[in-house]
Amino acid sequence: MLIVQISDAHCGPMFNYGSFRTAMDEINALSPDAVVVTGNITENGILSEFKMAAEEFKRLKAKNVIYIIGNHDYRSTGYLLFKQFFPFNQVTEIGDAVIIVLSSAAQIETTARLDTDRTFGLKTRLKIIRTA
Repeated sequence: MLIVQISDAHCGPMFNYGSFRTAMDEINALSPDAVVVTGNITENGILSEFKMAAEEFKRLKAKNVIYIIGNHDYRSTGYLLFKQFFPFNQVTEIGDAVIIVLSSAAQIETTARLDTDRTFGLKTRLKIIRTA
């Protein structure tokens, strides 16, 4: 199984279309089983940036694309827009593999961190998976 990870596209006023599209072509050439996009898809979490990002990430050809919100995506109203543009499941099963999303992004923080509530959620999910 091949899983590719990409992060920090920062779609917005300083977005580098050429570099991003080259990365998309390289990822697609690998024919991965899954692509995990690990946050900071937008620069400021505003509607125009989410629209831009959704259009650009359509270039990915992988059957499974998992999006994880980043602290930049949380900015402005991004925490409300993210799921609208990039729906995701916290647990994704691909064959025998299980990918669990645990984001450290938070609306009131400018940096990301894991806190007790988030790690408790992970422990609970892992217990469910182990017993399934």
